[in-house]
Amino acid sequence: MTALQPAVEAFVRLQLEALGPYDFVSLGTPRPPFVAAQVVRTEGDAFEVRLPLQDGAQPIDVALRPKLSDAGFRSGDPADGTQPWVRAATGVDEALAVAVVLLTDVLGGSVDTTLDVLHGSILAVHEAEQRLIELRGRLEPMLTDRKSTRLNSSHT
Repeated sequence: MTALQPAVEAFVRLQLEALGPYDFVSLGTPRPPFVAAQVVRTEGDAFEVRLPLQDGAQPIDVALRPKLSDAGFRSGDPADGTQPWVRAATGVDEALAVAVVLLTDVLGGSVDTTLDVLHGSILAVHEAEQRLIELRGRLEPMLTDRKSTRLNSSHT
């Protein structure tokens, strides 16, 4: 793993420590190859390091997927290049180390001098997903019951 310069590491560490729940920092290389990793604080001291960035605009190359898997990243559907690859991390130290591995060892970027940093939040997305899960939990039993009632009444 390539190490960050001490000043860069200290700066990025401060950025990660300051994240609130479902806030993220995207770390990118300022020169070719232009690659980026996203570090999201989930709950408490838990983090996720992600590729691609949240919008999923750039499909992940098929040749890159085994390298991601070997580095401990997982995807909900590895065959779908638009799905994010994610690796959980506990604490700022581990999240930073995983992000550097992603940028350098997996993606082939250089972090020897500087990194571009972008802040954002996926809290609204997370809250909407939680509401959908809750809504499904209430609706599915009612729909299943209604479907079962209809099937039973059509057989009598």
